[in-house]
Amino acid sequence: MDLAPIGKGVPYDVERRELYTPEELLRPDDESRRLDDVIYEHFEAHGARQPAPASEALAQRVHDYGVEEALIAKIGRTPAERLERRIVGVMGGNAVRRDDRIFHVAARVGWMLAQANYLVATGGGPGVMEAANLGAMLARHPMEILDQAVELLAKSPNWDEDRDAYLNASFEVVDAYGPRSPSLAIPTWFYGDEPTNAFATDIAKYFSNGLREEGLLAICRHGVIFASGGAATLQEAFTDHAHNHNVVYESRGPMVFLGVDRYDDVFHLLRKEADEVVRPMLALADTPAEAVAAIIARPPVALGESSGELARDVPPAFKRQ
Repeated sequence: MDLAPIGKGVPYDVERRELYTPEELLRPDDESRRLDDVIYEHFEAHGARQPAPASEALAQRVHDYGVEEALIAKIGRTPAERLERRIVGVMGGNAVRRDDRIFHVAARVGWMLAQANYLVATGGGPGVMEAANLGAMLARHPMEILDQAVELLAKSPNWDEDRDAYLNASFEVVDAYGPRSPSLAIPTWFYGDEPTNAFATDIAKYFSNGLREEGLLAICRHGVIFASGGAATLQEAFTDHAHNHNVVYESRGPMVFLGVDRYDDVFHLLRKEADEVVRPMLALADTPAEAVAAIIARPPVALGESSGELARDVPPAFKRQ
């Protein structure tokens, strides 16, 4: 078994103890290479999901440990500290194009959450994830600016068609409307064929998808909004429901399904299966305003507490239009 030297010759910092920035991962270097792509190519060349040799596997795991510690330093180590950060996740499909209505809807969700003093967290990729980070980034601006940014991005709608044009459009928006308001992105080189989005302030990028998936749901103690997505989004929803049922992370958070046409059956299935504490934490919404209002009305419930009556004083800005 080859265990030494761990970390020699790898394009990432094995001893890293800070989160990534979009510029660090995505801005091209003097040779027009992006660090994000360089690391992914190395990951693929060394076994991807089954890294080899053992020194590479250990190097990746040590890197991920350092990134996790950096994320903990950012959001707090204890449940109480994390509740103070008011983290809300936005999940949804990575294939949603920038010129799709769903992208605009998810961007408005991110903007409204940040306006309501929540810290938006996503899986850090394209589609709904990018849109939510974009909305959070522009929280200091009026919604008209967000609409302008979405329109600008729509000129390069799909990362799978022209990756360079797609990322160049991202930084055109950042340069035009920055600095970014805070949000988190938690992507993985497991899905390194899709680009990390450029709109979060802090990026916790892992090699391990298992660590990333579990960690993202674990930190969203103030809830998750599930926008339009496919099988992976449904998997996240059922995992989050199991976490709530078993109180895995010492508190239960709301689960809001955005899109009646998409999620009506899922919502009623989970509601039927849920107990009397979890059931009130579930909500079905059809607009960004309804989704954010549902989060506001459903504060986290600590272990041993009852969800009780939902908050009735929803800010007017988030009432149904």
